[in-house]
Amino acid sequence: MDKASVHSEEDTLAPMQTVQPPRGPAGGARRGTLMGPRKSIAVGLLGRSSVWTLGRKSKAQDVKLENTYRMQPKDEERLMSYRLRPTIQEALEECLASYSYSEATAGKKVCEVAQIIRDRVKDAGFLRYKLVVQVQLLQRRPDLSITVGSRAVWSAEVGDTCLEVKYNTKSVRALATVHAFYFE
Repeated sequence: MDKASVHSEEDTLAPMQTVQPPRGPAGGARRGTLMGPRKSIAVGLLGRSSVWTLGRKSKAQDVKLENTYRMQPKDEERLMSYRLRPTIQEALEECLASYSYSEATAGKKVCEVAQIIRDRVKDAGFLRYKLVVQVQLLQRRPDLSITVGSRAVWSAEVGDTCLEVKYNTKSVRALATVHAFYFE
């Protein structure tokens, strides 16, 4: 028998046969992050790192809602746009009152404003709603105008709603649109 045929017979497995990796600390299983990564895993991954924290859990893990099997919110849980309009207007004023429009910073500013609006709507107590927040930011010039249209598929009977808030300064025009969808 030549060397090639011996090698090929050892490398092939019978059909439906599986090979399990050895278990145990010395047998090739991955070790936990407390002992550091294995050399065989970290080869070529010089930037590999892991995050390990102690202490208080995040706010998102504290709230666990159970299913109520309701298809629509109770009247007191229904998101009313007239309640949220002042909250959103206040957020726009705080974020954009001293802002001067710049193409370089407009993208980051829009993301920041949308995140603040989303957080404030969630803090208002409407926990069973999924939110989509859009913010459009324009440089205020006499030769610029915009027409914005938005559509969404929802059911008003279930509690889905939408509201828009406009805000103007000397250099900026902003339009914030919040779509809220009831989610059980």
